[in-house]
Amino acid sequence: MHRWGPTWPPGVTPQSVRWRTNATVVTISYHASLSYLRSLPGKIVDLVVYHKADLGKPNVSYEPMTAEYVLSHLKEQELCTPTTGATATALRSNWFSTRLHHPARTCPVGCKCGKRPLAERPRLQYFAVLPNYGQQYKAPYGGSREPYGYLQFILDFWHNLPNVIIFSQDDCLARGCAWGNALPQLGMRLSNWRSEWGFRAAPTSRNCLCKFIRETNYRSRGYFWYRWMAFLEEGVWNSTRSVNDSMVTWPQDATFAVGAPWVRAQPYWMYEALVRLLTVENMCMRAGTIMWAHSMERLWFELLDQHVRKPPQGPPHAVLDAAHRSQCLLAVRRRK
Repeated sequence: MHRWGPTWPPGVTPQSVRWRTNATVVTISYHASLSYLRSLPGKIVDLVVYHKADLGKPNVSYEPMTAEYVLSHLKEQELCTPTTGATATALRSNWFSTRLHHPARTCPVGCKCGKRPLAERPRLQYFAVLPNYGQQYKAPYGGSREPYGYLQFILDFWHNLPNVIIFSQDDCLARGCAWGNALPQLGMRLSNWRSEWGFRAAPTSRNCLCKFIRETNYRSRGYFWYRWMAFLEEGVWNSTRSVNDSMVTWPQDATFAVGAPWVRAQPYWMYEALVRLLTVENMCMRAGTIMWAHSMERLWFELLDQHVRKPPQGPPHAVLDAAHRSQCLLAVRRRK
């Protein structure tokens, strides 16, 4: 339960993975079906899945979650593409036309269903079962949730990141899935990925492939997550907001796209520090991993914005010595 589970393919390391496309969907699985992978077109994105068992209540886990389970869906298809005439009109009126969706009970008119030819399957490049760190034995259940998996992917693939990373939870369709809705145009956009996700690019409502949330009430009173978010801003990446800066933008459901240059523009030690917050209960500020998980959902854009530079050698000692509340991060190894 608290050990690393099997990885797949056997013997393959993150450094040896060879990406076939310009983008990789990194899906963190913990309680939902992945049957929607049947509606994912091939040759647009690669796929990486990290599974972390959800032992909280209610337990709606689709166990056992294995690489074989993921592959079983990739071998099937329900691909709906408008053509011309009446079929096109009917499909355009259907919200899931050409988009990621849960398969129907019967094959919709004008769609290709059934076994998918090997050459047309999305490629699962890596699968791993994460240790079940994070609070799972009492309320609030959920623990480290998806940020743990996202950060572990960054650490694992640091020297072999795909050009574009689409981070996604397993239940991304629960309230819609922006990157899944963008699939019809995504292939063309990824062929020129540097224009949207290259160096010096920043998160926007277009390139995030997300539900872009903008709030203007980010302040110590009236914004519930302010305490933990401010700790990370001030105590980890040494960012101090002006008194009048009350804007925060974030990707709803922590489903969003980033460029590899954005990830590497930030120091490696910072991702290590954040993983510790999400795997060790009450490590800082007596806050559980679930609190950091919800706070991280609202900080991904600031974390990965290349224009918000983080200290290269670790948490700033001036802040540590002055506030003392960040000393829990002093043990983090310093890396470039």
